[in-house]
Amino acid sequence: MTRKYSNMHATGAIGLATILAISLPAQAADKTGEFGIGVGRSDNIYKSPDGTEDETIYTAAVDFSIFNEDGRVKTDTVAQLAYLDYESGSFDSELVGGFLTLNSFQFVPNRFEWVISNNFGQRVSDPLVPVTPLNREYVNFFRTGPAVDFARGQRNSARLQLLYSRVDFEDSPSDNKRYGAEFALGREISRNHDLALVASTEKVEFTDSGNASDFDRHEAVLRYHAIGNQSTLNIDLGASKIETVDDDPTGIVFRLTWNRQLSALSTLRLLGGSAYSDEGNIFRFFQDELREIDFTEEFVNNSDPFTNNYVAGQYTWQNGRNVVGLTLSWNQADFDGGTGQDREAYLANFRVQREFSRSFFGGLRFRYRHREFKYLANETETYTASANLGIRLGPRVNLGLLYQYQTRDDTDEAASFDENRYFLTISYVPRWSQL
Repeated sequence: MTRKYSNMHATGAIGLATILAISLPAQAADKTGEFGIGVGRSDNIYKSPDGTEDETIYTAAVDFSIFNEDGRVKTDTVAQLAYLDYESGSFDSELVGGFLTLNSFQFVPNRFEWVISNNFGQRVSDPLVPVTPLNREYVNFFRTGPAVDFARGQRNSARLQLLYSRVDFEDSPSDNKRYGAEFALGREISRNHDLALVASTEKVEFTDSGNASDFDRHEAVLRYHAIGNQSTLNIDLGASKIETVDDDPTGIVFRLTWNRQLSALSTLRLLGGSAYSDEGNIFRFFQDELREIDFTEEFVNNSDPFTNNYVAGQYTWQNGRNVVGLTLSWNQADFDGGTGQDREAYLANFRVQREFSRSFFGGLRFRYRHREFKYLANETETYTASANLGIRLGPRVNLGLLYQYQTRDDTDEAASFDENRYFLTISYVPRWSQL
């Protein structure tokens, strides 16, 4: 997938989401948005160990979210994107960040709906060297299809969903199409407690069969769903099978998601599981489940299916003037037979935002990542810390200062670096935003 095509694809998706954000009535959706331009400076643009090359960077950025679960149109859309232009030509201009949109259109409420989703972002091409514009590529995962619910009495349910998917990579020869189906037969065992038998299948066909092998994935699980006064719980337990040309491995499927409203101001989300995945689905996983929209570093770049083991927790506290968020996660990619891609990674992401007064606001963010390969002598630790300060020049115009420090400690000294970045921005908050 060429960079030009990727830019067009992303721009179109962002434009549609922006139109959706503006067109949905304020009372029907939670909407936030901010659009800005700025100029910045890096003291180590190539992220080299000696750090001798600096660069001026011009940027145009968009950051918005839309959430609506009422009516016939339901959407969950998040964009954190920036267009970067390098003054001295150290790199070509590029689009960085991520975009996620999950949509449901209820043609016949509770009977027939059509789903459309799109995940856009980047991933690192070579995980053994630092992330620069020359070492990352665009990824786009598009899915769409119908879902039909069958009425089977007051306590029984049945649902059939069909999905067509397309995964495109900018450089890697892993572009593929997917054809999937899922059937669920459920029963309400007590008030707000449901059990369902769920069978699903997916066929993955690669565009370039000479560099990647097609495979089928089948799953059968028992699904438990419970809703309490302040929490929801979902558990999948079952088995899966991968069919390839050379082998048909099987494995256990376990997924757990627990959401808890701890108080009027705080929420907790816990995730855990083990199941077969692949490089396309692991990209969606980081965006859909962990909400790491702008994360680029830990996506597997191997077309073979693998077992994805993970544990994650997310805590959020928010009142009228403050926001605190913490994400902790462990993720392991385990390929059958053992390959150089087997790895495990730890991620910690902490952020705090504070309204000091009606005119001043600021925040801090800290991200830590540790990644280690099982069969390669490579271990990496990356720290990223940033601080921002904003001044409101008017009811909808903000002036911002951002400082970011990043350091990477790698087994290979040539892949270690330190970098400082500084940005001055001016942004506009539209009227429809509920910031």
